[in-house]
Order: sequence, then C-alpha cells, then structure tokens
Amino acid sequence: IFHPSGKFIASCGDDQLIKIWDVRSGKCLKVLSGHNGWVLRINFSPDGKLIASSSNDKSIRIWEVETGRCIRVLQGHQDWVVSVNFSPDGKIIASSSFDRDIRLWQVSNGDRIKILQGHTFWVWTAVFSPVSAASPKGIGNQIASAGSDKTIKIWDISDGRCLKTIKGHTNQIWSLTYHPDGQRIATGSDDQTVRIWDITDGKCLQTIQGYTNSVKSVQFTPNGKQLVSAHQDRTVKIWDVFSHQHLCTLKGHDSPVLSVALHPNGELIASGSEDGTIKIWDIRNGECLKTLEH
Repeated sequence: IFHPSGKFIASCGDDQLIKIWDVRSGKCLKVLSGHNGWVLRINFSPDGKLIASSSNDKSIRIWEVETGRCIRVLQGHQDWVVSVNFSPDGKIIASSSFDRDIRLWQVSNGDRIKILQGHTFWVWTAVFSPVSAASPKGIGNQIASAGSDKTIKIWDISDGRCLKTIKGHTNQIWSLTYHPDGQRIATGSDDQTVRIWDITDGKCLQTIQGYTNSVKSVQFTPNGKQLVSAHQDRTVKIWDVFSHQHLCTLKGHDSPVLSVALHPNGELIASGSEDGTIKIWDIRNGECLKTLEH
C-alpha cells in the first residue's frame, strides 16, 4: 500500500513483519514487529501518521509511522482478521474476519463501536465509501463488504444496518474497491470475473470476463478511468473503465499476485505476490521500475 504522500510503500507477509520502503530508492526504512502470526492486510491512515495491520493472530495493531511504535492492539475477533481499513476522516477502523463479523473501532482509544453481522461465511474485505462531491447525499458514511458467501453487503455506519445485499458472483469474492465517485464498486472473484456494480440499485453494470483463474485484488486509479486487477496466473491487468477494453498485462512475478495498490498520482502500481516480492510498475508503459524483496 502507498503512503498518502506517495513517498513510501508498506508491505506485509507471513514473516509476521511490516516493512516501510522508500519508493524512489527502494530502501527498507523501517521494520515493524509485534504480531504473532501472518500479517494479512495493512493500510495507512488518510493523514499518513498511522498504519493499521490485521493478522491471523486475531488482532489489529495500530502503529505510528514516524517512530514504528505500536500504540494500540485491538482484540475481539474470534478468528483470522483478513482486512483493515481507515474511514475517510481517519477516526474509525473497519476490520473483517473469518468469524464472519465486521467490527468498527475508534482509532483514538481503541474502543469497539459496532459489530456488523449478516455474512454467512468468511468476510474477506470491508471498505469505507469515499467522500466525494459527486456522491449522492449520505454516501461517505457507508461500508461495502464481500466474502466467501458470494455476496456484497452495503452497511450504514451510523446504525449498523445492512442497507443492501448484492448477488451475482458465483464463487467467493476476494476484493472490493469503490470508484472515486462513491457510486460504483468493483469486485474480483474466484468465479474468474471482475464486476462493476451500481451501489444505489445493486445492478451489475459490467462484467469483465476472459480470465482463466481467480481475481485476487482490484483497484481503481485515482481518476477512476482505469481498473487494475491482480491474478492467480501471476499477472496484473489494466482495463479502461469506460470502453471496457483490456489495455495492458504486467508480467514478472513468479507466483500468484495477491494485491495491487495505486500511487496517489495514479502513475505507479505496486503489486504484492506470493513470491515474496513487491513490484513497482509505471502504469503508462507497463515497465517494472523496482522489485522489493519483503
């Protein structure tokens, strides 16, 4: 995941560590240690001062980026915690777990705010809606979640209600991302498709097919014009959101690609793979600029 400044990138893995890297030089600047299991997901706070991590040790940790110090350990999930995300204002963390729950936590004191329940199997991802001028009233205080029950759920943060359950995928959903306009989401699934949905009415606007394997991660570029996806077949693919055309395939990893992230300026892609590397790519020409060994 890229730091909001674009100057740093963070990685995590089964070595129980989080590493922070300088994007330009490729040097590892800090190693954060404290989890007692695989670190499965990490995310920077919107102001870039904190990083949150989730692990199969069933905990979430909050770290200071500048010092590398763990300032809070959030406990309560009964199984692996497989995603962690900050709200747009940085005040709340959402975590999702194999225990089928989504938990909301207060960043300032670590208190649990709410438990969102309704999924019937593992919840792989829970993401806050962005705050956007183009969004209809009320968008920005919602969460979209997805998982192994093949459904997407839209939740109201204020009261914890499930507003909508969206169905269409025929296998588990690994990844979900909001379009910058806050009105659409994209999902990647084991059914070998990427789908783009209208969250207002739950309709599938587009199904991108032609894959021969699982789609592990999806991310829109910051301008919303392209969609980047990570694949079981060791590749990263770039799509045009409006024309639905496949623009480019990035090859270089030796194992399945599990995650993709976009630089804040939209010009760089970072991909993380089971091969233990993070690759930084130029989105304009598909060139691999750096390979970092986690």
